[in-house]
Amino acid sequence: MEGLYWIFVILLVNSVAAENQQQRFKRQLGMTGGDACLQIYSVPRETVKCQPTDDVVEEFQNIHSLLDESSASMEALSTRVDGLDPDRPKEFPEELKEKLRLLEDLQLALNGSIHTVKILETRVSHLGEKVDELEADERREVAELVALQTDLIGAVLERANLSIHDAYIDRLNTNARDLVEKLNRLEINLQERILDAQKKFDNDVKQATESARLIVENLQYNMNNTIIELRKSVEINKQQTDKNLNATINNSEEVEGLKTTLTFVQEQLQRYDSMEVASKAELTSCNDEIDKLKSEVASIKETMKRTKHIVPKLLK
Repeated sequence: MEGLYWIFVILLVNSVAAENQQQRFKRQLGMTGGDACLQIYSVPRETVKCQPTDDVVEEFQNIHSLLDESSASMEALSTRVDGLDPDRPKEFPEELKEKLRLLEDLQLALNGSIHTVKILETRVSHLGEKVDELEADERREVAELVALQTDLIGAVLERANLSIHDAYIDRLNTNARDLVEKLNRLEINLQERILDAQKKFDNDVKQATESARLIVENLQYNMNNTIIELRKSVEINKQQTDKNLNATINNSEEVEGLKTTLTFVQEQLQRYDSMEVASKAELTSCNDEIDKLKSEVASIKETMKRTKHIVPKLLK
């Protein structure tokens, strides 16, 4: 009994699977043309041919194998049931009889599924042929449209070629003229800037040279005046000291005062000598600065001369 029960379960599962496959085919056949065919076999459109592919053939073979196994199981079960005595209630309760009747209904459903699958095979073959025809028509129409579009574009370009070429040449000429004018203006502006810079530099050099000359002359004048005044003061102090020394030679107190005055005069002379040395050192430093400034001016003038020769070459 347990073995019979499991056989019944297997047949029931196979029947339900076949029924689901049949319902899926019916739903997909509700589509139009080649789309239904492509949806049934789940293959790309470009791979559909007039004859079913290997995947489709294998799928149908699997369906046939499943149906054959279900039919064989039903026949074996019917043989075993026919060999039993239906009047033995302990072995065949009413529940089992109901299941047997259900198995007979499933057998009828399986037979209907087999017939439906054969019909589907025929329809799929026709749909594949129709899809090939539609694809051939579509490729032909696309080729015609591409050829027509190419001819149209060629005619338009041929007509517009001359005007486009002339407009392009005019535009190039205009751009070239504008570029030449800009280069000329740039050259003129650059030359003007070079002249202005050179004039400004010459004026700055003249002003710096004049200022340095005035400073040196002023220092020399002040130094000479200072030296002359110092010498006069020293001479006056010396004469006064000599007079005082001769007048008061016998007076010791006056002698001491004269010594103090003489010492002060000597200190003043030393200080004046130091001032003269410092003034000479400062004058030497000013002369060095003037020489350095003259050297820098000469170097800058030489650079300006080299720049005058280089700028026209750069503009060319």
